[in-house]
Amino acid sequence: MPHTYTTIIFDLGNVLLFHDNDRIHRGLADLAGCSVEEARRRLYDGGLWRAFDEGRLTPAAFHAELCRRLGIAWEFEGFVRLWNGIFTPNEPALALVERLRGRYRLVILSNTNPVHLAHIRAAHGRILAPFDHVVASCEAGCGKPDPAAFRLALELAGAEPRETVFIDDLEPYVHAAEGLGLTGVPFTGAPQLERALAALGVLTGPAT
Repeated sequence: MPHTYTTIIFDLGNVLLFHDNDRIHRGLADLAGCSVEEARRRLYDGGLWRAFDEGRLTPAAFHAELCRRLGIAWEFEGFVRLWNGIFTPNEPALALVERLRGRYRLVILSNTNPVHLAHIRAAHGRILAPFDHVVASCEAGCGKPDPAAFRLALELAGAEPRETVFIDDLEPYVHAAEGLGLTGVPFTGAPQLERALAALGVLTGPAT
């Protein structure tokens, strides 16, 4: 018998919404008067961004620590402008979501921080609208590839792993989902995703 899926979990960043983190790296380098590679190191060392993504740092605390690491005085509003100025909707992927809407339980599972999440809700709310649930690491207190993040998404959807497809652009996260019994689909672009979902019997019929 063909496999029956009821639920599809999407990653957000670089699947539904492109993000150019290099804009942040270049902006930080300009502010600190250092190389882009050095700015990256100061941003990521010690898991700083990860802690922000998982809600272990408030926006104010993250901003203050970033200023300390860069050796700069930087108003919070300027930080927010740079931090949020990196997003572009992936329209072909969003068109696929619309074809799935109403036929499956749709969930977003994203490693994201509160500043990005607030911006996405305000500026890109249409991206979130088709989804039954949005699981953000900063609100959940955990992120991919932690099994707890996947289990929370499944619990909210009321879905079992075997009936769930998980889509992400990062293969380690796809493998983590597969290890829990979900069907993983690595994302490399909307045409590839359309073919993969069609092969699973999830997406049928011509594009509209």
